[in-house]
Amino acid sequence: MKKLILIKLGGSLITDKTKINMAKLDVIENLAKQIKKIVENNKNLFLIIATGAGGFGHPVAKIYEHNLEEGLSFIKDAVKKINQIVVNSLINVGVSAFSVEPSKVSEYKNGKMFSLSDGFIVSLLEKNIVPVFHADLVKDQTRGISILSMDKFLVDLAIFFKNKNYEVSISKFGL
Repeated sequence: MKKLILIKLGGSLITDKTKINMAKLDVIENLAKQIKKIVENNKNLFLIIATGAGGFGHPVAKIYEHNLEEGLSFIKDAVKKINQIVVNSLINVGVSAFSVEPSKVSEYKNGKMFSLSDGFIVSLLEKNIVPVFHADLVKDQTRGISILSMDKFLVDLAIFFKNKNYEVSISKFGL
């Protein structure tokens, strides 16, 4: 059975939520080094990482909470920024990492994921590339544009991959 660990780096861990767009670079670098050790010491293990929105995405989402469509580009830009900081830190320590938007690989209906482009994700994993997802806005076929938290997405991924005969565990760091 293939082993898969899903890791969430919570927004409160990797950002200063009291300040807008303030990444905790020392914490992110330390986490990247720890993740590198995990990758190096566990060759039969796949990792997927998810970054929380923290002080990057939450303030913008709050502004547009009643009109997510209007704020779509601003919210997506904010969550991509913190995600890219994490991806760059991973790459800088020697971990092959790739930023992936959940909205590009999953589809939702009434708050539930019903489709996942797992071939793309599995191809990254098999090439020893760590997919790094971020909080996102997704089109829900019933609800319209919805905020997708990484807590929700990781549970959806865990269920999906368990159904594909992976041994899955989730680790959350920070909120």
